[in-house]
Amino acid sequence: MIDSDDYVGINTSEKDDVAIINTDMPDAEAEQLHDLPTADDCRWLSLCSIYVEHGFRASDVPENWSCCVQFALVLWNPNDPSLYTFHHAHHRFTKEEGDWGFTRFVELRRMFNNPWERGSRPLCENDAGNITVYLRVVEDETGVLWHNFNNYDSKKETGYVGLKNQGATCYLNSLLQSLYFTNAFRKPIQAVYEIPTENDASMTNSAYTLQRLFYQLQTSETAVSTNELTKSFGWETRHIFEQQDVQELSRKLMERMEEKMKGTKAENILPQLFSGKVKTYISCINVDYESSRIEDFWDIQLNVSGNKNVLESFQDYIQVEKLVGENQYFAGEQFKLQDANKGVIFNSFPEVLHLQLKRFEYDIQRDMMMKVNARYEFPEVFDAAPYLAEDSDKSESWEYQLHGVLVHSGDLNTGHYYAF
Repeated sequence: MIDSDDYVGINTSEKDDVAIINTDMPDAEAEQLHDLPTADDCRWLSLCSIYVEHGFRASDVPENWSCCVQFALVLWNPNDPSLYTFHHAHHRFTKEEGDWGFTRFVELRRMFNNPWERGSRPLCENDAGNITVYLRVVEDETGVLWHNFNNYDSKKETGYVGLKNQGATCYLNSLLQSLYFTNAFRKPIQAVYEIPTENDASMTNSAYTLQRLFYQLQTSETAVSTNELTKSFGWETRHIFEQQDVQELSRKLMERMEEKMKGTKAENILPQLFSGKVKTYISCINVDYESSRIEDFWDIQLNVSGNKNVLESFQDYIQVEKLVGENQYFAGEQFKLQDANKGVIFNSFPEVLHLQLKRFEYDIQRDMMMKVNARYEFPEVFDAAPYLAEDSDKSESWEYQLHGVLVHSGDLNTGHYYAF
């Protein structure tokens, strides 16, 4: 890989005159070059620079034209192709950035007269060298591949404006993006806008600031700040620069929304959208006795370690543990100790199912939390019916369509969140 300093775009209007001085030239001609920069003044004069440029005339480049290209430049000896040097890069060619390449491709003093690396002849002989260009045009599916975002109009190009990062708030922005694109949560006469805030339109009301944030995302021409929302959380400056757990933040946000919905017609909207029911049970094998507890859940935490995909993780989640031998279950005075099955099973799932992958786990050998970076797959369509209890309502479909993915890259202490 080439350091970014090794290749830059060239603005032809800012190029300096270059003097390559021949010691045999007449004194009169040499005198004319005294005012030009010398190698002592400009170190880059001793370098060979090579660039790739689009094929348009300067006046014919379409206004919104762009082309994403991966390319390699090879300088080689025409008499011996085994003697060569190369660099590679990628670039988004546009009207404004029509050329890209390498200012410091190779030092001139290495190209001539001296044998090239592990060879018996120089890279360039008789003032001649060949340049070969390998190009691959890459399809820009997103419209922003390798974009520098100078003069970029997000609203015009995508219809959306995005969120500003206050400091280390990528986790917050990713969560808000996911919720914003959950139509049942965001759109009018749905969850967010059903919260009555007319009598509490203050910046300490998280429901009100979230409404304002979503409205601004819909109507603003530029990226939207999350300052009002974080102030309503009671965050200070130090909180803005602390990376927090996105699952915990999601739960706190829902709690604040629920609190503002109590006693209103919107009171049950969030549980209907995001909350399901799971049963924890211990069921005796040989006698008719079961101890169980049904609880609400807002997300499901799935083990990644030891599982290849969502289906395996769900099977792992509901697997049954046998309580036998010394681990027999005490089923009260009537049945005493009994062999039993222990496990969990789902009674219902919500309209919007949130799955939390447990990428962080305790490493007993290192005595610390570590991130599990193993490959993990999830289908575009997921049928949750096999993981429901036998007496659950299965008259309706429990198939889910993959809607969004929130990603964490990095390790336990540092990293970055982004959403698809």
